[in-house]
Amino acid sequence: MWWRDTARFSDEQAAELIRQDRIDILVDLTMHMANNRLLVFARKPAPVQVTYLAYCSSTGLETIDYRLSDPYMDPSGMDESIYSDGRSDWRTLTGAMSRSFPILT
Repeated sequence: MWWRDTARFSDEQAAELIRQDRIDILVDLTMHMANNRLLVFARKPAPVQVTYLAYCSSTGLETIDYRLSDPYMDPSGMDESIYSDGRSDWRTLTGAMSRSFPILT
């Protein structure tokens, strides 16, 4: 796993870089917040795309494969037809994950 700063790239350039890096799982952490990269995810540059963390809602993209959530934000048994993204969702027990990623430039 690694982290690459893509702020200076256009959405198309970022998507191509992700394809070149052969990223297997691409995770969206911003959804509809400012400076999001949803147009990168719309290009489906990775075989598996996941949304996580921003807030309990839908990205509106059919190219998002999974929602990573928790039982507090997405209780089991709730109407999930409001989500356009995600074939299914993954729920964690705590909703908290952390890991250090090396920075690539």
